[in-house]
Amino acid sequence: MPDTDLHPLVHDYLARLTLEAQRLPQADGTELVADITEHLREALAPRAGEADVRTVLDRLGTPAELVTAAGAPAAVTTPTASRPATWGAVEILALVALVGAELGFFLVPVSPLAWIVGLVLLAVSRVWTPTEKLLGYLGLGTGFPAAVVLSLAWLVGGVRQTCTGVGCDTGGLTFTNVAAIAVTVGFLAFQVWTFWRLTRAARR
Repeated sequence: MPDTDLHPLVHDYLARLTLEAQRLPQADGTELVADITEHLREALAPRAGEADVRTVLDRLGTPAELVTAAGAPAAVTTPTASRPATWGAVEILALVALVGAELGFFLVPVSPLAWIVGLVLLAVSRVWTPTEKLLGYLGLGTGFPAAVVLSLAWLVGGVRQTCTGVGCDTGGLTFTNVAAIAVTVGFLAFQVWTFWRLTRAARR
């Protein structure tokens, strides 16, 4: 399949393999990259899912392992040689800041600052892919503003009550109430899934 159809994870893997292959003689490195590229084209169907891609890449091993197995000397670790295999302080602080800003949205001005810091750290992370960063913005980055908007709506709207001469009778659930609850539960579920997805990236 053409290169444009390759999954982004495959592009990333081949880019790191090309860098690692510089430890081999030029002809051997070029041949190794070509062989692995062809293998991935044959092993992965067009528009293969992320789970299938990760399975195939895990079976191959890391680019450094492939190049070493091809006869290259041991790799010298450099900051730009490859993306970190596991997450670090940037990723941990990004999640803590975004989740903390949402849970403590009422702590002004700490919560807005934490939210901004979380968004910046999410953007500069070298572990998460562009797709994972987009999920982070949609799932966790929207948590703080959503919490602020919902709290203001609750304060302004209050609890609907029907008052009579004897007293006030709180109305039951309406369709709007049920819809709002369903949307809130769905959003929270999406946030939990996003948090799991971002932490799972540390294990690839």
